[in-house]
This record gives sequence, structure tokens and C-alpha cells, in this order.
Amino acid sequence: MSDKNKLYLQWIYFAVITGVAIYIRFWFINYIPTMQVFDFNTYQEIASNIYNHKGHSLWGQSVAWQGMGYPTALGLFYKLMGNDLVHTAKIFNCILSILSLPLMFLIFRKLSSSKAVVYGAYTLVALLPNFIAYNNVVGTEVFFTFLFILIIFIQLYSFNNWVRYPLLGIMLGIAALTKPFFLAYPLIAGLYIWLKNRDWRETLALVLTASLLMIVVVSPWTLRNFNKYGSFIPISYNSGYVLYVNNNESN
Repeated sequence: MSDKNKLYLQWIYFAVITGVAIYIRFWFINYIPTMQVFDFNTYQEIASNIYNHKGHSLWGQSVAWQGMGYPTALGLFYKLMGNDLVHTAKIFNCILSILSLPLMFLIFRKLSSSKAVVYGAYTLVALLPNFIAYNNVVGTEVFFTFLFILIIFIQLYSFNNWVRYPLLGIMLGIAALTKPFFLAYPLIAGLYIWLKNRDWRETLALVLTASLLMIVVVSPWTLRNFNKYGSFIPISYNSGYVLYVNNNESN
């Protein structure tokens, strides 16, 4: 078989797996019922309040005990779609999950030269049950996974650093607003660049640029929290019931 025919068959396989993955996702959210409980219900209420011009609030009060990234993005999507139905949130998840598929494929191509490894890994991840099931809940999982995949993609693929480093910082800021531990990620990105190129100037440029842009993205929310609570809360706080259930020996 010629190389051209092999390439043609590979792209057909990619298209078939991607098509199946997309179909399963939409079939799942349309036909598998799911109750939105606990954190899922909280994210839905906050996103609905954003849609209804009540801000990032819960039970009538401004809150910051969860990262604002996902409910804010979902609230904006609700505004775009003109409703705040749970099914609309599931569609939002599906869109992000589908956008993640080609990014993952490109990441696998960058990490391995073996076609069997690349297409095998892509098939496994595209049809992974958890990756499909989480489209059905109003939670951060699919949103954060998309951001994380996009961040890795930006790191692995080289293009104009004047664009790449600021873009990485912006994505890290959004990811940190979803999962606060990503505030430390510029150091990890810097370590990757250092191990790859052994260039201190490039490493320092990446860390400083990404950190600065991340701070620019996060700082409006931090300022909002200071104005609301009179305390320095970069992203979220842990108090009351949340503090108790996560910090006791019987948990």
C-alpha cells in the first residue's frame, strides 16, 4: 500500500472515531437522565444568577467559595443561547468536549512518532466513558479538561513567542479561576522550557510573561473579592460547611 493510501486511511479512521465520539456525547446528554446535585446544582444556580444579571451569587448572597471560571463561562453561554436550562449547560459541555478532540490528537502526534500509539491513544481517550459521562453534569470537569488540553497544546507547539507566551498566560489565568492550584503552573511551564532548551533567557521570558498575563486575568476577580469581603482572596475561600467537611478526621 502506498504512503498516500495509508495517509488516506488514517484520516478516514480519525474522522470515523471523531464522528462516533461526537454522536455518543450528544446521544448521552439527550437520553441519559442526570440529577444535578451538590456542587453540580450550585454551579447551575450561580450560572443562572449570572444569566439573570444577579452576579456571582448563591441564595441571594455574593460568594467566592468556588472558582468563578466555569459558572461565569456557562452564564455567558446562557446569555448567548437565551436560556439557562440545564440541557443548555450539557450542550456547552459537549461543544468543549468536541473541541478537545482534535487538540488531543495533535498532542498525541507531537508526543509519539508511532501511528499505532497516536491513533490508539486517541481512540481510547475519545471514547473514554468518564470523558463522555461528565458532559451530562453542570460541573467544571469538561471545561477544565478543555483548558488543560489547550494549555498543553500551546506548550508543545512552537509558534511566535510574542503570541504564544501571552496566550499561555491568559489560558492559565482562566484555568486558575477554575482551579486555583493553576496559579503555580507558570513555574511548571518554565521547567519544561528549561529542560527542553536549557536557555535561561527563554525560561525567564516565559515565566514572567505567562505570570504577568495570568495576574492580569485573575486580578479583577481578586479586587472584587477584596471589595466584597475586605480580605485578600485571590480566587476562592474555604469556610463554614466547606471548611468543616474537608478538614476533619471523620471525613
